Amino acid sequence: MHGYELRRQIELRTMDQWADVTYGSIYPALRRLADERMVEEVGRERAGNLPTRTTYRITDSGREELKQLLRIAWTIPQFTAQAVDVALSFSNLLQPGEITELLELRLQTLDAITAQMDVGQHLKRQAVGRLPALDAIVADIFDHNRRMIAAEGAWATHVLDRVRAGAYVGPSALRAVEGGS
Repeated sequence: MHGYELRRQIELRTMDQWADVTYGSIYPALRRLADERMVEEVGRERAGNLPTRTTYRITDSGREELKQLLRIAWTIPQFTAQAVDVALSFSNLLQPGEITELLELRLQTLDAITAQMDVGQHLKRQAVGRLPALDAIVADIFDHNRRMIAAEGAWATHVLDRVRAGAYVGPSALRAVEGGS
């Protein structure tokens, strides 16, 4: 495939909504993969006044690396640093009322994201020329993200309840965060 074909696949699979892939990163990634011998150039073509398109294919070592990454992704959960966890650890720097407002806004944002995902999913279902297997994959990816958002919402609600109950205020919490005893 060439970069434009990859972009079409990203759009078809709605990867722009659930993966950390941007259209501007396609060509630099292809060049980097070629430098690492994970893909190789197999042709160049030019149609009319359009820029020259370079076509790539995956190499044997690229295919093996991809399979290894897939095996890891299927078996090992990845946890990334969450900015909200840092914010929680410094909660003593804000007033409980402000934290309450911010958590309520976070919950509204999560609801808006879920609604936007639902609209996007509905529009994608209306697309023509889709394959049932691809539809199932995309549906399950959206379901995974929806469940992650629901878990985030449940956690934010839990923390909001604890803030309202006064769990994070008081001299002992302040000393612990500031490094005192």
